[in-house]
Amino acid sequence: MDQISLSKKNQFLKNNYSRLWLAINHHRTHRNKPITFNKHLYLKKIYIDKSDYIVIIKSTQCGISEYAIVYVVDFTSLGYSAFYVLPTDPIKNRFVQNRFDRSVIFTPYYQSLLREAPDVNKAASSVSLKHISGGTVAFAGSNTPTPFAEFPADILIVDEYDLCDLSHVIMGEERLSHSDFRHELYISNPTITDYGIESLFKDTNQQEWENKCCNCGKYVRMDFFKNVVREIDVATYALLDTEWDESCGRDIHVICDKCNKPMDRFSDGEWVENNFSYRKSGYHIHKLFSSNAAIIDIVDRFNRGLSNDEIMQRVYNADFGRGYTAPGAKITSELLNNCIKDFHLPPNGNNTNVSDKLVVMGIDVGTRLHVRINEVKPDHSRIPLYIGIVNNYDDIVELHRNFNVKLGVIDAQPETRFSKKVVATLSGMFMCFYGDVKRDIIDPKYRIITVDRTSSLDAIKEMLILHTINLPKNVASIPEYYSHMQSLTRVYNEASGKYRWIGDNPDHFFHAENYALIAQRLMIMLMGRGK
Repeated sequence: MDQISLSKKNQFLKNNYSRLWLAINHHRTHRNKPITFNKHLYLKKIYIDKSDYIVIIKSTQCGISEYAIVYVVDFTSLGYSAFYVLPTDPIKNRFVQNRFDRSVIFTPYYQSLLREAPDVNKAASSVSLKHISGGTVAFAGSNTPTPFAEFPADILIVDEYDLCDLSHVIMGEERLSHSDFRHELYISNPTITDYGIESLFKDTNQQEWENKCCNCGKYVRMDFFKNVVREIDVATYALLDTEWDESCGRDIHVICDKCNKPMDRFSDGEWVENNFSYRKSGYHIHKLFSSNAAIIDIVDRFNRGLSNDEIMQRVYNADFGRGYTAPGAKITSELLNNCIKDFHLPPNGNNTNVSDKLVVMGIDVGTRLHVRINEVKPDHSRIPLYIGIVNNYDDIVELHRNFNVKLGVIDAQPETRFSKKVVATLSGMFMCFYGDVKRDIIDPKYRIITVDRTSSLDAIKEMLILHTINLPKNVASIPEYYSHMQSLTRVYNEASGKYRWIGDNPDHFFHAENYALIAQRLMIMLMGRGK
């Protein structure tokens, strides 16, 4: 009787909650272990969530990578096409070879699905394309646009969303445009506050996990600053587990904020919605309930992070599953205000007496054209002559003539055709590409310069700190200037192993400022070469 009941239960799971059925009955991890929900009770609802749009903002080591594999197999085995995006091609290759392929090798049921595929050898060997039963999954790195233009899909999975090139991810969303069965899954450790996965999460039902306290029976939404430590002075914290010390031979307890007694952080609980959303499911996962990581290790990292912004960034992102903006990682209004000098910009770009001046121009291309024009002094200091927004090519021609621009830089992407026209028709203009280069690369024949994006933007912030960028008294009246200059944040990108400037909001004046500085640097180099 028990065996019959178990069989009926499995059939019910298969028919109604296929992902959970796959996880319980078949899936093996890349280490050849079954999925266990012991100490991972929070995962069950995620596995049975039938929403067509799911956002998971998470810490590390929480079981979501296995969920993503099951998610893909579930849909492709039904004949759908999935597009699986990871930050870069090397990361994509490692994930497919070390996680996906090994899971297939250790899971007989997955192997049977691959044998049903129309091209078994290709499915088994390719790190970019797998045929699973009647469906297909294409894996792509977000660092190149090519795969995003050629694969029609029903399912989009973006893994480590915050580390991806989001301009290409948007192209991935377009791959679903012709599907009547559109499902999206976004997964990531967060990076900075209100960016990337945190922004996506805000548009969902924002579910948070609440554990049931084993002592008082009340539900507790665990939080590091509410259930592990409390602040007793500025940047000084004390453990709530007052009986713990290094000699007691146990981990630090998480303390219930309802009854002030230790609680089981892996106990059963429930997901609680904090926002209304008709169709978008969001889950926030952090290590207090999702990982076997010792609390003492999290506390130790947090204490070290109090004096190291990079460590604190990782604590918030990888342990708390929260975005973090380190002090000093952004340009602030205070930095900008400190660069204001005793002069005004003339209105409407009117200018006289420029014939004997060295004038450079920076143009950032978007829906409108954001322009910075500087006079370069003999000591290489710069005085702004124009900071503003114009609408079209004719406006650029007029500014170029009125200010007698000697050398200018315009961004090469995304409007390459427009940029080529400016370079071809206006003297001294160069196109700029952001690239992974250690030093500026100049092609004077085609008037192209390639620079490292991060280091060139770093230079803008350094000059603001040193007050070597001069701003007029009326700079606050320039629409969007302050918001654009403060829109980016400098963070460490684990996918590339480098820092980068990221942000969701418009940043055109920041780049126009940068292109004007590149133009000045380019002018000095070309003058040194006698060109």
